[in-house]
This record gives sequence, structure tokens and C-alpha cells, in this order.
Amino acid sequence: MNMSIVEGVLRGGLRPGLLKNDLSERELIQISRSLRKIFSDENLRKIENILIDVLEPMGFVKIKEMFSQQHSMLSAAEAFSPLNGFGSRIYTPARTAMSFDGVVEMKNCTNPFHRFYALLVDSELIRMRKFLHDMCLTLRNDSLMRNELKDLLRNMTVYCQEASKWENDSEIMLMLAAKLTQFYFELLGVYHDLLYQGGDAGLIDDFRDFVYLWRREDPTDEELERFNNVSCKTAKPETIKQVEPQMESLREIQKPQPSNDVTTESGATNNKYDALLAALEGQSEGFLNYGFFNLPKVSGLSLEQQKKLLSAIAFRETDCAAHAVAMFCFLEYDTKLIGEYGLNKTKLYNYWGKLLAINERKIRGNYQTVRNANTSEDTELYKAQKYFDEVVEKEYNAILNGKP
Repeated sequence: MNMSIVEGVLRGGLRPGLLKNDLSERELIQISRSLRKIFSDENLRKIENILIDVLEPMGFVKIKEMFSQQHSMLSAAEAFSPLNGFGSRIYTPARTAMSFDGVVEMKNCTNPFHRFYALLVDSELIRMRKFLHDMCLTLRNDSLMRNELKDLLRNMTVYCQEASKWENDSEIMLMLAAKLTQFYFELLGVYHDLLYQGGDAGLIDDFRDFVYLWRREDPTDEELERFNNVSCKTAKPETIKQVEPQMESLREIQKPQPSNDVTTESGATNNKYDALLAALEGQSEGFLNYGFFNLPKVSGLSLEQQKKLLSAIAFRETDCAAHAVAMFCFLEYDTKLIGEYGLNKTKLYNYWGKLLAINERKIRGNYQTVRNANTSEDTELYKAQKYFDEVVEKEYNAILNGKP
């Protein structure tokens, strides 16, 4: 399986040398705006239509044909099911999604042309994630899916080596190699059980070798540490049933009450703890259980510690939106919602806003300051980054270590 856009950047009509003189800055901005629509869409066909609409007018006419070929391959392979005795289907893509974004160091995009290519690569990765997920559910045959994945991983290795040899536009090409490296190990993590069939991936050694293969340098200590922090979280999430008794216990524990009947910016008083707990466990009308208590940093806490964590979120008197968003990001709740449950950013903002009874615009502004390094949001108005950098980890560690 190939990656049509990456191949276009390396070998086809999307090569930087071909586009550099053909696209004005205004055109780049317009194209980038169109590509950003992909980040808020969950439908594979809609994502593909956006890419086709953007890239075909630029002369990259094969992308529609490539997408069509992949879907045709998928339709043909679907016929080989356990019902006709061909292969078996035991794997489902239910592992916790892993995001290695930010693990590999890369230079910041310095102009609209570089940012366009970063956005273009990200768009293909979003499309490929969804296509692979749909393919895994459709094929109903582990051996076929395994072969397709291994073919894609081999091609990604070739792409990275090829990109690293470019002397012209090396900043763009090294960015491409870094993003593909992160995606490569994301796939190894998400489809670990399918690819390794019960064995140990040994991801940290593979990561060191893979980076050296195209960069000719070992990963830095910081890269290895960041990679290890993500790759150690490959365990499957616990089921909801396993945590139901714990939810009941959380209700039974005496909850701390504010010393005064404090009204927060959302207008709620000391009933926020009950409302937040009920919403997180899916017991309130209009809420689903999105596995908050399965998060590694939450499931490892005692009941008393979980109570303190919820109280810290629920009873914040000032900057409660900024603080809550920073804490959710620190706990990596957004990663779970987007990767495992398929929420797009708009739905995430809406869900967190409903959880906290806070204006959705405040959620979006604060979230962008934490997760988008190039955000244009006002960091004086939306202070989540400050809480993320200076407050929530210390607060969590204090709870973890039993400090008041």
C-alpha cells in the first residue's frame, strides 16, 4: 500500500520545486484553509473529496484514481471472509490510539510554503488513519490486513530514506521524514497485536534504528525519553464493566465541600462534583462514558486520590476553564477522545464544555494554546498553557504523593 500524497511530494506533481514558483502566498493560504477542514471531519469520503478538490486543480490529477484503486482493492478483499473458509478474523482495532506527535524533533515551519507542506502531510496521515481503521473492520481477515500494513510500513521506510537525500528543500523533506517516523510507530503501537501476534514489539530499539536509517544520527536523549513515554502505554484499555464498582465507591466517599457557597464562572455551586462525576461516567442525560477513569494517570490513583482530582477540577474558583483544559490535556484525555472514540476537535470542545458547564469558545481557545504551537489565540485571555506548564503536573503529583 502506498501513500499517494507523499509519493506526489517526493516524485510527482507535488514536488516543492514544481510548486514553489506556481503558487502565490494568497493561493497557499486559500489552499491551507481548505485542507484544515479535514481536521474537523470524521467521514472518510468527505476527507478524500476535500483532498481531490484541493489537489486536482494543481495538476495532481492521479489522486482521485489512487483513492478509487484503494477502495476497489478493499471491496475485492472483503469477499475473502471466514464464511468462505479463507483465513480468519480475530483482531479488532480496539487498542488505545497512540500519538507520537512531537516525539521527533523538527524545525519549525518558517513560511507559508513550509506550513502548506506540513499541513499537506498531516492531511494524508488523517486520511490514512481512517482508511486503515475502516479496512481493518471490513477485511475480516487478519492475514490480509497484516500484509497490507507491512507493505505500507516498508514503503514508509523507503519514503523516509528518499526524503533525507534531498539537498534542495531539505527543511520540507526532513519534516516529512519526521512526521512519517511518528506515524510509522503509531501504527506499530495501534496494530501491535495484529503485527506481532502476541510477541513484544521492542519499539524503543526499532525507533533508534529507524531514525538512524534516514537521519544518520541516533535519536537524542530527549527524543528517546518522549518516545518511551508514549510507547509504554500500549496496554489495552480496561472495559467499562471493570470500573463500575469504582464509580459507585467514588459516590460513597464523602466529598469535600467549599468553605463558602462559591459561585464559579459557570454559575454552578458545590453541586459541580456530583454533576462532573455523573457526566464522566455517562450517568447524566446526553453524556456517554468516554473512559475517563481508564486513563493511565487516573486508573492508577486510589479512590481517595481520584476524589481529590475531580474536586480540583470541579471546585476551581478562578480560571476554571483554563485549569480544567490544562488538566485534561495533562491526563491525555483529549488523546483518548480523538484516537479511541473518534471525536473531532469540534465535538471535543462541545463535550468538555458540557462536562464543565463552560462556554465552548473558552474551551477551544484554551485547548489551542496547549496543543497548537502556532495558535493565534490570546494567551492572556486563554491561560491553559500557563496552567499546563506551571500548575497541573505539580497539582497531580501532590495528589499522587498524598499532600494536601
